[in-house]
Amino acid sequence: MSSENISDAGEWAEVAAMFEQDFGATAGDDGALRFRISDVPVTAWRGSSSMRDGGEVVHLAAPVFSRVMQGRSGQEPDVDSTSAASGPNSATSNITLSDATGEEALLERLGIDPKGPDLIRVVRAAEDLPLGGIRLLGNLPHVHFSAHLPADPTWIGKAARLIASEARDIMEGRN
Repeated sequence: MSSENISDAGEWAEVAAMFEQDFGATAGDDGALRFRISDVPVTAWRGSSSMRDGGEVVHLAAPVFSRVMQGRSGQEPDVDSTSAASGPNSATSNITLSDATGEEALLERLGIDPKGPDLIRVVRAAEDLPLGGIRLLGNLPHVHFSAHLPADPTWIGKAARLIASEARDIMEGRN
């Protein structure tokens, strides 16, 4: 964010209000906001950065599970498609695709061949993402992005649209 936008920067309450107003977001028991952009479920939540200085950030995540998640059985996983990541209390929120321990077993449990083209396609798509990266959240791959707070709510809204678009493109194989 440029210095001239600092005066427009919003704390979490302003960002959350924007999600509620612009996207019809609803808050879950965990405080995460859930909404849909072009039929793609998106979750936003306030948290701390694990990659930076630990400052306060807004997290955005949209799941990638359509064709990518069709494992050996050809069936999509049993997922509530109305919500994305489970927000700040996600059991695997600290796991990334670069983590080697237990990753292969997790993918196999989800019906994904960890050496198959489905996972390779997700990883290749992640290399070209203009914003964010791939993270396992709630045992599903998501396009994930975080931005330090305070942040311009309008800019965060545009980032959410881009994250949803990236997830849709990966799901539909347009990467």
